Amino acid sequence: MFKHLVAALDGSESSLRAMDVAIDMATRAGASLDIVSVVEEAPRYVATREESAEEHSTANAYYGRLHEDAIRRAQRHGLSPRARLLSGHEVQALIDYVCTDGYDLLVVGHSGHSGVWGAFLGSTADKLVGHAPCSVLVTRQQGRGRMFKRILVGLDGSPLGHLALESALQLAKLWDARVYAVSVAEGSPADNRPEIAWASFFERMQAAAMAEALVAGVDLEVVTRRGHAAGVIIDQARREECDLILVGATGHERPWSPTTGGTARKVANEAHCAVLIVRHPTIARKVHHLMTRDVVSTSPTATTVEVVDLLIRRGIKAVPVVDGQRRVVGIITGGDLLTRGHLGLRLSVQRDLSPEEFGSQIRALEGSGQTARDVMTPNPLTVGSEAALEEAVHLMVSRKLKRLPVTDEKGRLVGVISRTDVLRHLAGAPEPPPEAHQMLPIRARTVGQVMAPDVPMVASTALAEEVLRKILDTPLRRVVVIDDAGTALGIIDDRDLLAYAEPSQRHGLVRVLAGLVSPQQAGGALIPSRTSGPPTAVDLMKAHIFALRVDTPLIEAIRQMVTQRVKRMVVLDAEGKPVGIVDRRRLLQSLVAPDPDITG
Repeated sequence: MFKHLVAALDGSESSLRAMDVAIDMATRAGASLDIVSVVEEAPRYVATREESAEEHSTANAYYGRLHEDAIRRAQRHGLSPRARLLSGHEVQALIDYVCTDGYDLLVVGHSGHSGVWGAFLGSTADKLVGHAPCSVLVTRQQGRGRMFKRILVGLDGSPLGHLALESALQLAKLWDARVYAVSVAEGSPADNRPEIAWASFFERMQAAAMAEALVAGVDLEVVTRRGHAAGVIIDQARREECDLILVGATGHERPWSPTTGGTARKVANEAHCAVLIVRHPTIARKVHHLMTRDVVSTSPTATTVEVVDLLIRRGIKAVPVVDGQRRVVGIITGGDLLTRGHLGLRLSVQRDLSPEEFGSQIRALEGSGQTARDVMTPNPLTVGSEAALEEAVHLMVSRKLKRLPVTDEKGRLVGVISRTDVLRHLAGAPEPPPEAHQMLPIRARTVGQVMAPDVPMVASTALAEEVLRKILDTPLRRVVVIDDAGTALGIIDDRDLLAYAEPSQRHGLVRVLAGLVSPQQAGGALIPSRTSGPPTAVDLMKAHIFALRVDTPLIEAIRQMVTQRVKRMVVLDAEGKPVGIVDRRRLLQSLVAPDPDITG
């Protein structure tokens, strides 16, 4: 339920209606209430300082009277609201305000003082619907004092659609209202499945909704209709004479997008009654909300030895290269060090080397005489700290980048945002209802739909030499161990091989893994026996395997990947057989980008 409300007040009849609703809702829900007005910046024709001061003084007096009246009305209901007068662009000032302290509902009138908008939203309301970081309630002129008795909710099985249902049931209890739920089948299923598949899904989803309503003690009626979602929702609300519509800000296609989808926006614009656009309040809006601020950097003249030492000592995977004004001129990743810096072994393996082995790698780097400028990727893509989070996500997905340097308005480095930052944030998003996991794949919703189908595997009886060849042949540098029935038993990576090898053999194995020599050139047993026979895959493997079932919902996959702190997980079928690999990029792309092109 909404606990922190903000009511936007500009003195128009529409905003006064919104204030009535906000006061009533805050009273019934036991929520806090802020009353916020915005003084727009002085127009350009205000030429003198005196004229500007006069405009500002007039605005302060006007809004002061509005706030005093609103506070008195709220106090009569037992509330103790805060009143705030902001300065700046009306939309941006309100968005910035609700971002500051975790407000979860913004209540606005459908239009301001101008009557030119008619039934459609005014410019300010429309922009707030599209871009506010929290739920937005747009009120209509339905008579001062009249609240909500007949509520309609769009029920589509998406994460925010389910959150809208929960909110509708909670609001119905506040106002003793009746709830109507409409599910819309838009055209034919995208994968050409038969009609019965849609009917079956809606039946399951609606049955679950009825069960939730029964537990909540709310009367709920459900209906399924075909057509365009927004048009059907608006028409159904008229049929049922509803005074409030709830819809999720986004549906299945982009469930965690920070901008409102077309259906919700159209409903808000064209409905005859109040509309509540439901959004989870944890959705970040801009890059600076998620970026890592404590970011280290290096200079173009730093040696590769200094760069490697910095990466290993700080436990990081990449470092931006900046000039004397902290402008980003390059970035160095582990891949850059492998391809151009002749590092030999990836950074995670370097951390497992003995001092002697690591020293050998460092001496090779010292001998090259290379600097950061020689190995860096020059002029890397960056993103502004004030850019929309979605922009950063699209850059990472489309360019297959793991991270982006973040710059301020002068191009100076102020942070880094990575896939992990975004996935960690998404892990706190709302959980879809269980029945939504069986929704038709108009967009991917399970790991089986986004996984890479190629899994490097070895038999449990495979000898160490075969395991080594398999690991060298795959860029993943790991293989899944399976038994005779094809069931996953464990996993082996290059670090496991080094951990098993005898100290006397590790140098040769390091050279092989670094690509300096082939296994044949290294000679001898790189992974010698410790028992009576040669080691097999079972001896080398880790029995614990980070795995997901093929039907695991994407949000659950994200949560497991974030919790386990792993880059990729093996996907198993119902019998425990490996059928794919899913990684951070695939999860991020499938959840945020429209029409995901899952490749590589």
